[in-house]
Amino acid sequence: METKTLRRVLAKLLPEGTELEPLFDTGEPLEVLAESLRELEKLSRLREWTREMFGIDLAISPQTFFALLDISAINFVETTDRNLEVEIKSLKEGRKETDPVTVGNLNATLRELYRALEGTAEIYRNNAKEEILLADISNEKIESGRALLKAWHNLSGAGILNLTSSWKRKRVEREFSALFPQAMKGRKLEEIFQKLALEMEFYHHCMALNIKWKALNLDLLAVFKGKGIASLMENIQEVGNLLWNVVYKHPKISQSSERAGLQLDDVNTLFSAGAKKS
Repeated sequence: METKTLRRVLAKLLPEGTELEPLFDTGEPLEVLAESLRELEKLSRLREWTREMFGIDLAISPQTFFALLDISAINFVETTDRNLEVEIKSLKEGRKETDPVTVGNLNATLRELYRALEGTAEIYRNNAKEEILLADISNEKIESGRALLKAWHNLSGAGILNLTSSWKRKRVEREFSALFPQAMKGRKLEEIFQKLALEMEFYHHCMALNIKWKALNLDLLAVFKGKGIASLMENIQEVGNLLWNVVYKHPKISQSSERAGLQLDDVNTLFSAGAKKS
């Protein structure tokens, strides 16, 4: 790329008023810097789309990351000492809540989140794809629904039902139908009990993950109601790929990246760089 063209491209990609001479003084291949800046624009657009669609901000703040360290798979990392022996280190030990989030920190978080979503999608395909309860379900109804299904099952397992247990079963079914009217419309509980039990356990799994990832504002019921699980997973994977590309290119443009304000030890600088022109 000709120098004149490269200057014009960089001026468009960088914040207005950025001095270009210090970048050219490094002697580094600034075409590579331009490529990284374009990828950061994509990164910023993915962040905004994920935030608008799912309420999840993938540009994880220091406070959010600190809270996510309660998840063992994120908190504990393997390191190698001088004797090449593997040690397990806790990131939370010695870390302040305001310490910046590194690219490595974010990638570890995205990897664990993707793994959790992938497992959830598999459970959905096996146990909940008929979505019998989806129209009625909410986070507030899950525990009540599970309790009613358990009560109905217990009352059904006594062999020959007496009048009392039969009456109690009907009462439980009425309560369940009132809680999930769309699911039970034209159906009897005994006909679809096994499907309902499996689907309800899936939603219980979703609720548990919502609690585990509450720092990210994850709401899996909303994701599945909006048919968005595949899109969310795709976005997380794409963000990870873009970050990897930026890291891969960094050794070639370390000085110019620093002078452009891009720091791998603070992901906020990467998302901010992409947002300035997106």
